Amino acid sequence: MSNVLMALGPFTFSMASFSYEDLKRQHAARIAPQEIVGARPSLHRMGFDNETLTIGATFFPFYLGGASGLSQVSAMRAAVGTSYPLVGNQGVVGLSFGRWLLHRVGDTQDYIGPTGVGQRIEVSIDLMFDGRTRTPGALSLLGLGSLALGGQ
Repeated sequence: MSNVLMALGPFTFSMASFSYEDLKRQHAARIAPQEIVGARPSLHRMGFDNETLTIGATFFPFYLGGASGLSQVSAMRAAVGTSYPLVGNQGVVGLSFGRWLLHRVGDTQDYIGPTGVGQRIEVSIDLMFDGRTRTPGALSLLGLGSLALGGQ
């Protein structure tokens, strides 16, 4: 189990079967402009918008001995709209990042083989933070702001 990079509920990302290449995390503020006659709109800061995380992965089923990664992608598609705990392994085994909603799963297959399965499969998984307690600065307050979840 030491080769597990990250787990989203029952879905694991590991070096042996389904590893990821990049993580992109985004934070945004909710801004509501109020129109003013004869002047520029006044901007009202409404708090934080949804925190999102995008996981990008590329795998080659032929070199992994089959379609184990494909079965996980299919299971993730079926679970879209479900919230799971996200647990990482960035230097601290079992580091919890809270609950994340599986928002979108997409894949691109190319170099289609004789079985109709791509020989290279690029996957994009979009998550949305599913909690009300954490603000974007919370990880840095805990001293965890430089983790590999975007680092910004």
